[in-house]
Amino acid sequence: MRRPVLTVLVCALLVASAGCAGVLGGGQTTDSATTQRPTTDSPTETASAERLAPGVTTEEVTDALALADAHRESLRSGSFLKHAGVEWTNSSENGSRRATFQYDNESHWNWTRAGVDTYGLTNGTLGLYADGERVLSVIAGDGNASYGVRRVSDDAGAPPIPPAELFPSSVYDRDLLYTLFGSDNVTVERGDDAAARVSGTIADVKLGEAAAENVEFDAAVTADGVVRSLDLSYERFDRSVERTMTFEQSTGDPVERPDWYSEASNGTA
Repeated sequence: MRRPVLTVLVCALLVASAGCAGVLGGGQTTDSATTQRPTTDSPTETASAERLAPGVTTEEVTDALALADAHRESLRSGSFLKHAGVEWTNSSENGSRRATFQYDNESHWNWTRAGVDTYGLTNGTLGLYADGERVLSVIAGDGNASYGVRRVSDDAGAPPIPPAELFPSSVYDRDLLYTLFGSDNVTVERGDDAAARVSGTIADVKLGEAAAENVEFDAAVTADGVVRSLDLSYERFDRSVERTMTFEQSTGDPVERPDWYSEASNGTA
């Protein structure tokens, strides 16, 4: 079944990060997060500790802001593939969602997210594909599918919104990483699979739009500051939440045209 794309759902997909756990990212990325608790390297730290990554030495995270920014800028300047997942459980239910983000630049990317209770759909799938000139969308589940092109108005003949204006900057997870790495109880070790492993615990902290308790995390960080992988667990409301994400940098263009491209192109032609 084909029907016009539900604009409100696609807008929600662009600005929200996934109900209880933020399967795509850590919330909207803004520079206001930098007011939290930036630190700087002291002469003593610089002299005594070896630098493993921007803002990271063999002893500690000396500058969480520098590390989070290096992660984002390294990804932004190249191509990458991101996989993210979230699982949650409590005494009466459990569920999961998965997301994949393929990035060449902020005008050419492909984002697919699937899982239970995806904007009211049972095992639904939501997708956005930026082809350099426009953003096409699909919302599928429960036996139905909606396709379309994001336009400046509901008029089918209206021009498309430029992809860079719809790019979900939370995909970099800069703010989430800054929050985690800037907490008090953080340890650093040399990594076998990366320059450093950064781990820590937080009793309670705001992650995205809601508070989380009993937070634990472990990240593998490259010498350039890219967080190659992150495992994160916490409690929120009455749920135990487990999140994972990986970032894989690419030397070529990893963005694939989705198989629903023609339907979306023709849906609002």
